[in-house]
Amino acid sequence: MSKKLTADVYTVRTTSDQISKREKANGLLASEAAAEGTVLLENNGLLPLKKGSRAALWGCGSVFTVKGGTGSGEVNNRVTDKTMYYHGLSECYTLTNPSYLGEYLKVRQQIQDGTIDANDPHVHASRGFFGIVYDGAEVPITDQALMESDPSDTAFFVVSRISGEGYDRQAKEGDGDYFLSDIERANLEKVTDYYQHVVVLLNMASVMDTNFIRQINARKHGVIGAVVLSGQGGEFSGEALANVLTGTVTPSGHLTDTWPFDFKDIPSSATLDRTYDPAYPEGNYDEYYFDDIYVGYRYFDTFNVAPAYEFGYGLSYTTFAIKTNSVKADAETVSVDVTVTNTGKTYAGKQVVQVYYSAPDGALEKPYQELAAYAKTDTLEPGQSQQLTISFRTASMASYSEDKAAYILEKGDYIIRVGASSRSTHIAAVIRLDGDALTEQLSNQMQVIGQGKAAFGAPPSTATGSKKDVLEAGKIRKTADTVSYSYTGQEEELAAAPVLALTATSIPSVNHASKAEDEAVTTYVSANDPETDSAKYAARGGWKARAYNPFGAWAAALGLASAAGQEVDKAPETIKKVETVKGATLLDVYDGRISMEQFVAGLSVEELTYLVNGVDADRMYGTGYARRNQVSEMTAKDGTKLGKSYGFLANYTPGTVWASTGRYFNTRLIPSINLPDGPAGPRISRTGKTTLYTVEKPLKMKEDGSAVEQEAVIDASEKTYYQFSTAWPVGCMLAQTWNQDLLKKVGKAYGQELREFGCTLLLGPGMNIHRTPLCGRNFEYYSEDPVVAGLTASSYILGAQSNDGVGFTMKHFAC
Repeated sequence: MSKKLTADVYTVRTTSDQISKREKANGLLASEAAAEGTVLLENNGLLPLKKGSRAALWGCGSVFTVKGGTGSGEVNNRVTDKTMYYHGLSECYTLTNPSYLGEYLKVRQQIQDGTIDANDPHVHASRGFFGIVYDGAEVPITDQALMESDPSDTAFFVVSRISGEGYDRQAKEGDGDYFLSDIERANLEKVTDYYQHVVVLLNMASVMDTNFIRQINARKHGVIGAVVLSGQGGEFSGEALANVLTGTVTPSGHLTDTWPFDFKDIPSSATLDRTYDPAYPEGNYDEYYFDDIYVGYRYFDTFNVAPAYEFGYGLSYTTFAIKTNSVKADAETVSVDVTVTNTGKTYAGKQVVQVYYSAPDGALEKPYQELAAYAKTDTLEPGQSQQLTISFRTASMASYSEDKAAYILEKGDYIIRVGASSRSTHIAAVIRLDGDALTEQLSNQMQVIGQGKAAFGAPPSTATGSKKDVLEAGKIRKTADTVSYSYTGQEEELAAAPVLALTATSIPSVNHASKAEDEAVTTYVSANDPETDSAKYAARGGWKARAYNPFGAWAAALGLASAAGQEVDKAPETIKKVETVKGATLLDVYDGRISMEQFVAGLSVEELTYLVNGVDADRMYGTGYARRNQVSEMTAKDGTKLGKSYGFLANYTPGTVWASTGRYFNTRLIPSINLPDGPAGPRISRTGKTTLYTVEKPLKMKEDGSAVEQEAVIDASEKTYYQFSTAWPVGCMLAQTWNQDLLKKVGKAYGQELREFGCTLLLGPGMNIHRTPLCGRNFEYYSEDPVVAGLTASSYILGAQSNDGVGFTMKHFAC
């Protein structure tokens, strides 16, 4: 008998380079999620296009399909052709322009082989997050290229965009980012001149200008018959798209952002990253959030700005009817019961039902409407119906008061709206509250300080005063002249809606004001060993520190602190003495022989410091990154190039972005905790050498039948392991599924990969709100709406953390 503790924790890593069952299963799930996150923006009946049809495929994104974002989003999955739209479409259609596509396929192979000619016009070299990146480049489509293609009346045209960490977007006419490039526009004009029917495929993870669609169709009688937001679907992008285009999967994705007609309609566009503050001599920029609560549809609906495609929008190959059966409300919960029916005659499909509320005007600023909850049906056959009950907390309709640091339901009528997008809702009920109700008390922990300066595009009156003055003066606010979005029949619906009465005194109130100011520190020290650092610490009288200002003269100039540091008051501290055991290990805690407090009290200051701070780069990768640079090409048994192998120190997952220290595994049996990033799949090396330690404490049997543990035996072996992550659809595409059950499945599968690779905590997901399409990392964030972002993340995390020993760390929050 023996008890084992492994540094790897899960011991399921593989030394085989063959495609595993896990890879195959996750590939199917990734393809399913990508298809369900695909949004059909326009369709005049051109789609679905049946299998076997003849069609041309244009645009470098047909071969150089973008599967995800840069930086943290660069998943090192097994190289596969299934990422390419070309691959997916060539499997189900006869592609009629093989010469054009062949040039891109040749260049793609040369990039993989390392034989690329950087001067090839089909190649674009750019500075990526980790070095020079070669990608496809748009080349002009010539008349000869069109004439060389085989006859067909239908064409697909791919518009691809990439962005990411360290790679924000631009919004300049003709720049090939938010707007079409000049070459793209010219190519699309040629394609729409040559073919009768054109499908535009948007291979991107964020909003772009789509006026070109309406402009071309106005001149050419609707030649662009369909537009598909095919997104960035991970390594199975091509397969997923083909399933949607052929009708194997009926599109059911819905937008999680508002797509404007004009970039200037986005409220943050006027001031974004242009407010230079001279108080920071290094040239930092202050970003004033003048949009305040008016991000996305809250702004467009409140100020009646027409969008190109509204929040929550998405078409299908079939049609649906949503009937509200009832709305119930009490002090804690609002429940909406609906029946959804597939009213089409040909295609099965899924529908998203969205519930919004309009809060009454009062002392607090409020938008026209806000999303409260949503649900998605199962796949419904033509004529089939499904009943859904969509519920949300009554308190979630409260608005935040900065002055009171509290959420408050103000007196008045709360209008409940039900529909399939923010601009297709209908009034279902009115909840009438007879007074103000404070639902949650919080506390303000930070304040805006420093001298202000007028923001770019802000009124001149904001040029003086503090930063808080500038912020408050520039905030977007409704006026008496504001006319919000409305629709024909809204007043009649409101008059006929059932009224549900609630009393303010019945609404529960909770106090979540922070107690941070009153928190005390408990320090555990050795009671029996005066030579331990903890005992010496107690003998000195406990905690004493100086607060140093890391920003030097900058902060001193703003009156934040002295540049040299200053004494601070001693924190409230309680010292507790516990018995310590020399040479104790974490396994002793695991087995219950000592408590965690006893174990920590016996650690040295050096041990505690390394455990808290993790490993430095030299220790993790080898001195001077030497070990990281021990590179060798890895090749599978069938000759497939697998990428580069990096040598890492023991206990670490090769390629992980960071880890806790593993230096005390031999002495304290504390395994390292590996922390990869990767919003769309663990960003680790495909393969690498590492040492996995196994600790055994054999049980020696006595004659009387009892057992006694002997000293620990540590076995170690360095091997080459293979770590082929799945490149999942990016975050915003997962959110576009509006399917919480599917997201839990994806999260669970992601967590299983982390277990396999010996990773404990993922540095994600990112929770930033999409307040501008120019944020390069929008691909990994979910939405302009906090409800969609929150429910998407929670579903994803619940799935992932259903795996023992796996955790996700939500991050960023600010935009």
